[in-house]
Order: sequence, then C-alpha cells, then structure tokens
Amino acid sequence: MAKKERKEKSEKPESPATKLTVRVKGIHYEEFAAIKWQQFLRIYTLIVLLVLAVVIFSVVKNGTATVSLSTVLVIVAVLAVILLVFRSAIKSEYRRSGLKNMEIDYHFDKHGWTAENALGKAEVKWKNTPLLRRTKKALLLYPNKKSVNLLPLRCLTEEELRWIVEWYQK
Repeated sequence: MAKKERKEKSEKPESPATKLTVRVKGIHYEEFAAIKWQQFLRIYTLIVLLVLAVVIFSVVKNGTATVSLSTVLVIVAVLAVILLVFRSAIKSEYRRSGLKNMEIDYHFDKHGWTAENALGKAEVKWKNTPLLRRTKKALLLYPNKKSVNLLPLRCLTEEELRWIVEWYQK
C-alpha cells in the first residue's frame, strides 16, 4: 500500500477537464522589450554580417589586408547608432501600444485558445497555431506566422503552463 501512495503522489495531475482562463493585467516593458530585442538581434546580426562581407570584399579586391582606422570607426558608429535608434523605437512603441494598462483574458482548452480584450477577441484552434514558444519571461502564442500574443509567465503556474503545452502538442 505504501508503494502505491508514493506512486500516486509522484504522478503529475491530469489536465483540467474543461478550460483554463488566465487574466493578464498589463504587459510590463521588460516582457515587451525582450521580444522586440530578439526580433532586432536577428536583423542586427544580418546587418553586421553584411558589413563584414563588404569589408572582406574590399580587402580581397584591393589585395591588402588593411582597413583604415577611419573606416572601422565609421562602421562602429553606424552600428551603435542603429542600436540606439532601435532602443528608442522600442520604448516609443511600448508607450503607444497601451499594453502597460491593457487587460487581456486568455482562455485555453483542448481545442484552442482565445485572446480577448476591450478592443476585440481572437479565437485560434491549436491546429492553426504554427508556434508556441517559451522565453524567460513569456509564453509566445503565434496565431499565424506574422503576429504573436505575449502571455507573461508571471501570470501562470507551472502546472497551467504544462496544461497549455500539452493541449498544443495533441
């Protein structure tokens, strides 16, 4: 009997029979910025690689392995300006978005999920959800390939997160 009790305690709880509702009371800047920085870093990496390719091409074309200090400084300055402009753009976009004070209700069940706020409602079936991704601060729900819904992990328990992932994977 003791073995059976231990086994029951170690088993994970079953998924909820009906649905799960999660209320998000505002998206914090750090949660929003983390997603935007990930997007930016992909683009920024491509820009840096392009700049390196141009420098390598010019070195090969000229037949010398030297690049002037002024060229290097200009490249570094341009890359730094791009970083600063994007950082400012992220802050502006966050302020304009109204996400800081927006309440969003997420409803999940075995068929799909719904995101609902004062502006409207979006219903998505799991089979139409191309990607579900967990970051350090959020669960990212992609209703299509071009947009994302951010559900902060601070609003979920580990068990609720597991249920959502299980529903998605079925």
